[in-house]
Amino acid sequence: MVETINGAVTINLTDSQVEWCREHAQKTKEHHDNAGTGVYSHNRLFGAIVGARCEVAAEVYLTRLYQSMNANYRGDIDNPDIELKEKPIEVKGLRGEDWDKLKRMVPPKQLEKYVGKGSILLWLTTEARNKVIIRGWNFAADVASKGEDIKTICDNVWLRDDSDMRSLDTLAGALRGDWK
Repeated sequence: MVETINGAVTINLTDSQVEWCREHAQKTKEHHDNAGTGVYSHNRLFGAIVGARCEVAAEVYLTRLYQSMNANYRGDIDNPDIELKEKPIEVKGLRGEDWDKLKRMVPPKQLEKYVGKGSILLWLTTEARNKVIIRGWNFAADVASKGEDIKTICDNVWLRDDSDMRSLDTLAGALRGDWK
């Protein structure tokens, strides 16, 4: 189910989608553990589950949006998270309880890569076992030009000002070709 409230979109994942996310997250964690990247918040199972749920919710939302645009959609859970007409869309997810504190952050090396590819960043939060909220979006270049360096558990570029986040009602226009 997809519901829009105050400009944000709420996606309620099905039980089978939630189970897929858990299985996918376990594989993701094992991959990072075996690659020797060490234990880090995004390599913990819970962090991987948050990421998987956000990616699935973004795919649900974008599929519906693309269908309404008669666009050619191709999902890809690897890298980039999602792709439309060879344009990358990166999904950035947090737990809902972390949104007010952390909001829109991207590690500098990732941001540099995203800017080079002309990526769009989607900002999402997980609110419950099956509830995900898509809060807004930005071009990666927005974050690069307006963001500020901040250190949490790692270096990040933080888009602090809420007014700099683009509203979801403008995303379709960007996807139609208003790529900057």
